[in-house]
Amino acid sequence: MRLFPKYATLIILVVSGVLVSSGVVSLYFSWRETQAHLVTLQLEKAQGAANRIEQYIFDIEHQMRWTAFPRIDSTTAPLEQRRIDYLKLLRQVPAITELVWIGPDGRERLHVSRLAMDQVDAGTDFSGEPAYLAAKSSKTFFGPVQFRKGSEPYMTIALPAGGGGDVTLADVNLKFVWDVVSRIKIGVSGIAYAIDSTGTLIAHPDISLVLKKTDLRSLPQVAALGTTSEGAAAGARDPSGREVFSASSRIPTLNWVVFVESPRAEAFAPMYASVARLALLLVAGLLVAIAGSFFLARALIQPIRALQEGAARIGAGELDQRIEVRSGDELEELAEQFNRMGRDLKASYAGLELKVEERTAELTEALEQQTATAEILRVISQSPTDVMPVVDVIVSAARRLLGCHLSAFFHRDGEVLVQLSRATTDGTARNRLILPVDPLHNFPSRALLSRAPVHSPDWSAILLPDYQQSVYDQTGTRSSLILPLLRGQDQESLGVLTFQRAKPEPFSVTDIALAQSFADQAVIAIENVRLFNETQEALERQTATAEVLRVIAQSPGNVQPVLDAIVASAKRLVNGHSAAVWLLDGERVLPAAMTHTGEQGAEFVQQFVEGVVVDDRYSMSPMLTGRAIQMADVPSDPRATEPHRELARLRGFRAVAAVPLLREAAVIGMISVTRVEPGELGRHQIELLQSFADQAVIAIENVRLFKETQEALEQQTASAEVLQVISGSMGDAQPVFEKILDSCERLFGTGHLGVVLVGAEGLVRPAAIRGEIVRKMTRTLPLPLADSHTGRAISDRCIVQIEDALAMGQERNNRWARDTVGEVGNFSAAWVPMLWQDRGIGSLMVVRQPPRPFSPHDQALLRTFADQAVVAIQNAHQFNETQKALQRQTAT
Repeated sequence: MRLFPKYATLIILVVSGVLVSSGVVSLYFSWRETQAHLVTLQLEKAQGAANRIEQYIFDIEHQMRWTAFPRIDSTTAPLEQRRIDYLKLLRQVPAITELVWIGPDGRERLHVSRLAMDQVDAGTDFSGEPAYLAAKSSKTFFGPVQFRKGSEPYMTIALPAGGGGDVTLADVNLKFVWDVVSRIKIGVSGIAYAIDSTGTLIAHPDISLVLKKTDLRSLPQVAALGTTSEGAAAGARDPSGREVFSASSRIPTLNWVVFVESPRAEAFAPMYASVARLALLLVAGLLVAIAGSFFLARALIQPIRALQEGAARIGAGELDQRIEVRSGDELEELAEQFNRMGRDLKASYAGLELKVEERTAELTEALEQQTATAEILRVISQSPTDVMPVVDVIVSAARRLLGCHLSAFFHRDGEVLVQLSRATTDGTARNRLILPVDPLHNFPSRALLSRAPVHSPDWSAILLPDYQQSVYDQTGTRSSLILPLLRGQDQESLGVLTFQRAKPEPFSVTDIALAQSFADQAVIAIENVRLFNETQEALERQTATAEVLRVIAQSPGNVQPVLDAIVASAKRLVNGHSAAVWLLDGERVLPAAMTHTGEQGAEFVQQFVEGVVVDDRYSMSPMLTGRAIQMADVPSDPRATEPHRELARLRGFRAVAAVPLLREAAVIGMISVTRVEPGELGRHQIELLQSFADQAVIAIENVRLFKETQEALEQQTASAEVLQVISGSMGDAQPVFEKILDSCERLFGTGHLGVVLVGAEGLVRPAAIRGEIVRKMTRTLPLPLADSHTGRAISDRCIVQIEDALAMGQERNNRWARDTVGEVGNFSAAWVPMLWQDRGIGSLMVVRQPPRPFSPHDQALLRTFADQAVVAIQNAHQFNETQKALQRQTAT
């Protein structure tokens, strides 16, 4: 679009927009004010109409009250006087059609009507009517509207008729309210009408609507009465459907509502006139804006066209022409700036081509650098586990972009620098060149140790040692730049990048910055590989830990699956040749789990362990010191014993590391890992082994606690079963003995058991015997108490135990032990005394084969069973004594 129609349209839109917005705002506030005024006016009229209707009803009530005044003239009978008063009231108030006089007893005494014959003492009962009850309590009653014959509206008014409880009740024809509402004028065609509490029309200028008993509850303004007491209603309509402006007011005494309505077009006629005037003003304003915009845009466009033509000539190369604008404003200043620009363009055009060439060269160089950086980043993303492809790309790109004939990457490995990649004009090669970290013998070490670049613009100008001079002569180097590779805030040196040129040409600041970017990228690549490997190792460790924990959860009563999983994970995560878990058993160390390396190695391990005590083998030192140990090369380590070297040869390893298994600072075993290559494990690998050792301790403890808990549960169950039998066998201890032997057989894993008792004559007799060994041991019974093991246990008040019958027969020359062993084989036995009030009454015998000593825990359990046997014997004795005493008493 050209400027003239654009500016003309803009001016017209601005002017018309201002006029329209001003008119709309004015119209909005005028509308609000007019509407508020109409609401106020309609409400006032509605309240006035309500007051008139209410006053009309109150006037009827006032006319009725003079009939209740007492009469001074007493010559006339009260009934006749009341009838005369009612007739007068009917003449004075045409709206009243019937009057009823109700006596204090609630029955009709007089009925005077316009429509029917008068009645005297009809006796109709009004005592339960609401009108009578309200009037009797000295209140005026206004009844609800009722339609007689389905057309004429009536209401009942009741009030006290003098003293003594008399009541006057009148039926009022509301048709006469029409006179009140028809005299109310609202504008030209506005009306007022009244409805009762049910929404039925009771007063309207059109009396036919009242006689039809019109229901107005469907009108919006009537339906809104449930949410508001009075006011203007939105969306009001009359019975014919025409929109009206409506306001309402309640008559609380009668529970009526008076509506005042005007046609909406009539109510808002002044507003419509204002809208028409505003439209005329807008049209006039637009015409003025169009005329003014034509002349204003024309005056503005002429200088702009001159500027446009001048700019076009300058763009075409006519740099000597001038733009003539004499407007005296910014346009004239703009024309002068165009003229100055033409002169400046003409002056700078001569050197523009040279600058373009220089800029093109810079962009080309920047593009090559960005391409090299992108290539390096691509290789970094494709080689997360190997740094060598990245290094090859870095040294190759650096040699090409820096104009070097040689570039190389050296990696620091302890106290030496190892050249891993080298780029020359012939390509990239990975030839290993090892230099000591010694700043006196090579310049890469200087950059590495000083953590700063080493820049030598011309080596021929420096007096170098012969060996260094020969190196530079062989490579044809005359200038070099060496950058250290530094990691982190502590500036850890990882290696160096070297850049060499065949000419004595110094490296510029830009070259050094580019070389430093390559060094930073090399550090990023090295760090990526390190972090990736560490993350992978951490993931493998977590996976192994989760696997071990899963096996622990699945094997609460068996530690072997857990130890097998631990040695398998330990071997895999430290890249070991084999792994094993060793547990301490007294003074011996035994293999609990190990990875398989061959049948010959496994057999030698078993021979190596049998009979080995903890303090005579170096390999067992973690169990002595509680600290981890390592042997970098077992065959050449002077601390290794000959069996240990033989074990390394048979199982095929060179290096070994071991960490202890600690439980509450006490060593219970160790975990060892071997490797084929000589050398020690790193710190994090030793920590990993220690974590596996901790997991092994947890598994061993879990199994121990599980078994102890299971044993305790079995023991409690056995005790409960024995107590149950005791409670069920009060007069006989024999079932209790049998149950005790059942429990001992299950808990101690032996079938050789017995219970012997001491009789009144002092002889030991069997009470319950099980197993061939116990039968042969008790075949000499009965015996005197002093000649038996039972007597010894009772006299010593402790358990008599034979840990090894064969050893006992050989050491003490015990003929009984030798003879018994000769008949039944070797065994171990225990006699538990049964005491009652410090008196021995027998013993409990338990025999194990093969022999196995009774631990303190076993002895405590045996004492419990012996005490239960004593309780059973005493219960039976007291029960029998009680029975005998009862029989004697019964006989007596």
